[in-house]
Amino acid sequence: MSPTGLAVAGNGDVYVASLFGGEILKFTCEGQRSRFLAVNMPADVDISGHTLYATIDALGDPSQPPAGKVVKADLR
Repeated sequence: MSPTGLAVAGNGDVYVASLFGGEILKFTCEGQRSRFLAVNMPADVDISGHTLYATIDALGDPSQPPAGKVVKADLR
């Protein structure tokens, strides 16, 4: 649901932020799909080394300043 960000790990696994799905999905080179991380409204993902970074809480009250956060998760 509503993919908004994508990152590819060194081993070829693909991580996708699903904004309204409330999760980061993982797609392996073998074609397996799984939930990697349940988070609130993820907007984007990036990978550095063995760490995945994701922006979450992307949509909030439009009358307020942005209140998003960055979380990290170990890929190993």
